[in-house]
Amino acid sequence: MIAELSRKLLGETLAGRETVAGRLERLRFVRSSTVVLDLTDEVAVVAGEIDVERKEKVRDWGLADSIVLATARESGAKVVTGDKHFNDLGAEIVFLA
Repeated sequence: MIAELSRKLLGETLAGRETVAGRLERLRFVRSSTVVLDLTDEVAVVAGEIDVERKEKVRDWGLADSIVLATARESGAKVVTGDKHFNDLGAEIVFLA
């Protein structure tokens, strides 16, 4: 999740819509206000299974999406996202408008 956010914010910085300092501040904020879980072997195995299943259903589904979903499932958490790839997953997802 941090890697995807870092990539997105770098794109915004390169496009002139974000500053370097603003990007770093946003990343610091996310790290300080979010519980970041390590990728365990168990979660990685589940993520691989999810990845195969979801790529059959969802165009452009990525391995990072699978890791996020597997981590949420394994920890009993919900995914908070605005990513359309998660549209069909129902109650385990909280969408941001």
